[in-house]
Amino acid sequence: MDSYSHLEIYSQKEISNHTRIRRHENKMGERVQVLHQLKNDSLLEALEKSSAKFVVIGLPEDIGVRANGGRGGAYSAWIPALSNLLNTQSNQFLSGEEILILGHINFDDLMLRADSINFKTETGLQEARKLVGVIDGGVYPVV
Repeated sequence: MDSYSHLEIYSQKEISNHTRIRRHENKMGERVQVLHQLKNDSLLEALEKSSAKFVVIGLPEDIGVRANGGRGGAYSAWIPALSNLLNTQSNQFLSGEEILILGHINFDDLMLRADSINFKTETGLQEARKLVGVIDGGVYPVV
């Protein structure tokens, strides 16, 4: 994985698609920040221009979980977690303005490779751990 090639940066439209707007309510999804077109800015420069205190990045994969003997399925938690965050009521303690939703890192190619691994064999675990190393190599530069 090279630096940011698997990073999918979310637009305001994508955030709005996950936010259920109701009259007389203010949801986090109405207030969170997103990066607008990077244009000449690098990702780091664009993030530094943001006033956000927190940056949220989704990591929809469960190869490491399965390689450690856990049950698969964690990869599917990102979208429900994001939707729940965006539909939480904005309040005096956390308005949403201090949060930037960056997007998620797409691991679909690695998840497909992991589907052919037998996690119950030593060879399979070694292959899975190699994939975890690839994932770490893609996550580290973004974080």
